[in-house]
Amino acid sequence: MGARTLIVGPDAERRLRATIAKEFRRVAAGYGSEQAAAKALGISRQRFKQYLDKKMTPKADVLLVAMANWGLKVPYEGITFSANAKSRRVKQGLPEQLTLDYFDEPQVLRDEQNNVELKVSRKQSDTLRFAVEIRLAS
Repeated sequence: MGARTLIVGPDAERRLRATIAKEFRRVAAGYGSEQAAAKALGISRQRFKQYLDKKMTPKADVLLVAMANWGLKVPYEGITFSANAKSRRVKQGLPEQLTLDYFDEPQVLRDEQNNVELKVSRKQSDTLRFAVEIRLAS
C-alpha cells in the first residue's frame, strides 16, 4: 500500500475545525450536556464551546484523549485519524544466564554498573563460599 501525502492548503484549518466540531457535537449529545463532555475531556466548558463554534483547533493532547476515550475518528482530506487505545505490553526477556566454570577457580560476577559483586569459590569439595559486595550510592 502506497503512502498518502496530506497537503495542507489555506482552508485546511477551517475544514479541520468543522470536522472536529461535528464529531465533538455528536459525542457531546450522548453526554447530555457540553459541560459533561468537556469534563470527560478534562477541559473547561468554555474551551469545549470554542471547539464546537469552530473558533479554536484542539491541541494534540485533547484530540488524543477524545480519540482514546471516545473512540473518536476524525476523517480529514481522505485520511482518518484515530488512536489505538489498547496498550501493548512488551514482554521483557530473561536476563542472561550466568555460568560458572564448575568453581575450580574463584569466580567473580559483577552487574553492568559495577554496584554488585558476587564472588564464588570452593571452600571444600562439597561446599561453596559466596561473598556479596554491594556499593551504595554516595
